[in-house]
Amino acid sequence: MSESSKSKSSLNLNPSPTLQCKDLHEYLKSRSAQFLETLYNYPTICLAVYRELPELARHFVIRLLFVEQPVPQAVVASWVSQAYAKEQSKACEALSELSV
Repeated sequence: MSESSKSKSSLNLNPSPTLQCKDLHEYLKSRSAQFLETLYNYPTICLAVYRELPELARHFVIRLLFVEQPVPQAVVASWVSQAYAKEQSKACEALSELSV
């Protein structure tokens, strides 16, 4: 069995017949953290997920890309004016749901 065949079978990319996802975000948030971790090993998938993120979430990803230590939520909150608290909440929720 070739390497690519092994990786495809280990991901189990065949959708279940009852899958009712509207978009990429809905599909990915329905998957397990282990599945997402495996999926995120592919740069093209990372780019597709990044492009689907809300604009503010993309901004957070870029700011955190090369940080090698945990960043407290309070620090991330300080990056956004209180006038945009709702957008910040949606961005953080999207990142959490996708295990980013």
